[in-house]
Amino acid sequence: MPSKKWTYDTCKLAASEFLTLKDFRCKYPSAYNVAKKNGWTNDYKWLKVHNNHGYWTYERCYEEARKYSSISEFANGCGSAHFRAMKNGWIKDYDWFVDGKTLSAQKRTIWTYEACYKLAKQCCKKSELKAMNNRAYNVARKNGWFADYTWFLSDEEIRHQKRPSRVKWSYKDCREVALKFSTLAEFSKTFPSVYTISNRNGWIDDFDWLERSGNIYTSKIDNVYAYFFYELKSVYVGRTVEPSSRDVGHNTNVKSTVFRFASENNIPIPKMTILESGLTIIEGLDREDFYRNKYQDEGWNVLNIAKTGRKSGSLGGLGSGKWNYKSCYKEAQKYRTLKEFREKAPATYNVVCKNGWQDDYYWLSIKSHKRGYWTYDRCYEEAKKYETRKQFQVGSGSAYDKALKEKWLDDYIWFKPSATAIRWDYETCFNEAKKHKTLASFIKKCGRAYNVARKNGWLKEYKWLIKKDISKKKVLQYSLDGRFVARYNGVREASRINGFSNACISACCNGKLNSHKGFVWKYEE
Repeated sequence: MPSKKWTYDTCKLAASEFLTLKDFRCKYPSAYNVAKKNGWTNDYKWLKVHNNHGYWTYERCYEEARKYSSISEFANGCGSAHFRAMKNGWIKDYDWFVDGKTLSAQKRTIWTYEACYKLAKQCCKKSELKAMNNRAYNVARKNGWFADYTWFLSDEEIRHQKRPSRVKWSYKDCREVALKFSTLAEFSKTFPSVYTISNRNGWIDDFDWLERSGNIYTSKIDNVYAYFFYELKSVYVGRTVEPSSRDVGHNTNVKSTVFRFASENNIPIPKMTILESGLTIIEGLDREDFYRNKYQDEGWNVLNIAKTGRKSGSLGGLGSGKWNYKSCYKEAQKYRTLKEFREKAPATYNVVCKNGWQDDYYWLSIKSHKRGYWTYDRCYEEAKKYETRKQFQVGSGSAYDKALKEKWLDDYIWFKPSATAIRWDYETCFNEAKKHKTLASFIKKCGRAYNVARKNGWLKEYKWLIKKDISKKKVLQYSLDGRFVARYNGVREASRINGFSNACISACCNGKLNSHKGFVWKYEE
């Protein structure tokens, strides 16, 4: 193959392999483009050019057609000459094509009613006829002959054929499937439909060989890890159930002790070292405290801020793991209504709803009233149980909403006004705005007064309120020696120009970090 650097000689060498310019262009397009750009194609006189307009005359088409024995060969061998001969009607003069033409005519079938009917007899549905002969299918469809093919299956019959019969899982079938597993988790993941049927019918309790791994205190899922900063002889010891996600958190979270220590000292975060794995939660708490005390006694700088051990160690997002069916049942017995249970024990209530146990707590009444229940008299009697509107709203929300909608609240004259309720008019909004120096402070500390003032157009009169755009605070960059380096229009500009972390620069400016990437960052006062 010629070189990639197409010179005059290499292009000529490549062109010598072909007889037509079209073949040269298709095989070596890059060489053809270089030759055409430099005008070298005029030197390749042996290359035939068939694509010039008016080239294919009667004589040339006749000579080209003599090379082939059938029309199909002529079309495949020289498409442009075949097209010109067909367009001008010269194809009739090529009498040596008669045999080929007759052969192709014999192969082509004219699809009459009888021919389509005979072929359709070999099929039982439309899709089979279409797959067997698409042309016969289209002719029968256009002429509406499908109505005569009464043996064809209807769409509904085909749909019922494709739909598999639903399996009815009996107790024996579910038990046979459950016997293949040793834990409940594997059973539920591999056969979720069988597990759901077993759980719904209460058969899951009979499968006592399946281990329940819901209690985190008995499961060996805990790991103890450490980050060693050997240069500074510092170490951080921790424990986690998911080491990979915890490692990502220490490498990205600004609030992480490991991340802050590495940023302050301008050193990379080392790899997480797994000290022990396959521990229970209690064992993990003990081993975490053991390693912390061990490295502290050896003279290491332990970076842990929180205490370690059984009584002081944190379980993170795992929770207590104590809410099983029995503990939830005992907790629910402390309450009379489902609403009270949900408000006073939300964690237990969520576990109950997730497992569908609330139907077993028959003593928990659900207070619900039909539409139109809250009339004027009933709302009046309900409101007498409360001293303020706030108590009425919390204690009986549906009655309060009805009274508020129908404007009956003014009739409850025994309601005491709230001590913190303020009626925001022009004077009260003005006095409240006087307490603040900036508009941001006014919005943050008294948003209701701000909204009333904004709607009535009173903000224009509060000229002492300064509008500060926090998003455009100037950022100053200093070296660790205290030398001024640069000034930026914001945190984003500083991170974009230097390629540093946006979150870390912001943390330095807010006093959460001392430095980042060997520089001190501050907001301009």
